[in-house]
Amino acid sequence: MASHFNKQIHLSKGLKLLSLDGGGVKGISSLVILDAIMNKLRDHHKLKDTPRHYDCFDLAGGTSTGGLIALLLFRLQMTTSDAIDKFREIAKNLFSPRVFGMNLHDDFGTLGLWLGNAYVHWATLIGSSRFSAEPLQRAIDDVLKEKSPHEEDKSLGGESSLLRDEEYGAGKMFMCGTRIDRRESVLFRSYTAPKDAGSSEFENIDIGSAACATSAAPTLLPSVSVLDVDFWDGGMLNNNPINQVWGARYDLGTPPRSVEQTTDDIAEEPVVSSVVSIGTGRNIGRVVLPEGLVNTIFASLAFVTNTNAKHEDFRRDLERQNLRKPKGMLTKYFRFDAVKGESFNIDDWQRIKDIKEETENWLRTDEAQNLFEECVEALSG
Repeated sequence: MASHFNKQIHLSKGLKLLSLDGGGVKGISSLVILDAIMNKLRDHHKLKDTPRHYDCFDLAGGTSTGGLIALLLFRLQMTTSDAIDKFREIAKNLFSPRVFGMNLHDDFGTLGLWLGNAYVHWATLIGSSRFSAEPLQRAIDDVLKEKSPHEEDKSLGGESSLLRDEEYGAGKMFMCGTRIDRRESVLFRSYTAPKDAGSSEFENIDIGSAACATSAAPTLLPSVSVLDVDFWDGGMLNNNPINQVWGARYDLGTPPRSVEQTTDDIAEEPVVSSVVSIGTGRNIGRVVLPEGLVNTIFASLAFVTNTNAKHEDFRRDLERQNLRKPKGMLTKYFRFDAVKGESFNIDDWQRIKDIKEETENWLRTDEAQNLFEECVEALSG
């Protein structure tokens, strides 16, 4: 690895934060974009090998799909290409309807696709969720045993602790969950948070439980119980976790106090040089007010999980903050969210190829290319 991505040099130039939206199978779009960023960093610095994400970002936070991506890339230290392959596999297994252990989409050809889709609609009407969390639990188990560089993970699988000491070399990441009883966000961290971060009740959560909790989207997957506390996915409150990522900058510590300082002195604000936020794709079009109660309910749910609104709010707030900072402490913010020509359901794993192609088409636009150039320059500075 080139010395440019040495952590000590990196940290001295300000923190780099990564935020990853939720979006089900559309998360493949986030991975394609992140892969492009890494490749452009490699080319920019004329490196032989593509840098790893945890060498370029000090912290990654994600919701649902974004949380799983953060897990694969930072905690498990996978490459983007490996993560893309594993993501396809997880999505297919998770969102394929099963009856008596049989995969309807896989085992019965075209008829199976029709039967499977019909079964999913039927399950929605009579049950609390369309799919089981078991395929996700098995997938997490498998990926830990196959891909993790840590022996404990290989041995314990999904029961391995999400928390990992820095000596293991894993990047810092967290996944968002929604605590149902208190209607509040909880961050499942791979690192020990400072005392002022709040409750450490779930500090020792295992990877399997954290992955299922961040993914437990109502109607799609059942809620998950962790230490007798029920969770839905983080997307219920923070489908775009940019505010959680920004708040977690305080987890990364502040410059050490000098001998002359006392514990009563106010710690310095962490210097964040760059924030990169990656969405799962958006459609550009005028919002039409729906008619009828059912349509209004579904439209209101779409507003709850709207990621672009969070982006715009954060962008405006950061602009105001930057106007009040010295020049050497400004934070650059980049939002990547591929424009798509059509809508995709978050559980439609059969459209992953189409989502990937639409994202790659967007990457070739002038808008995307200009954004990449600015982002790579900021991450390199």
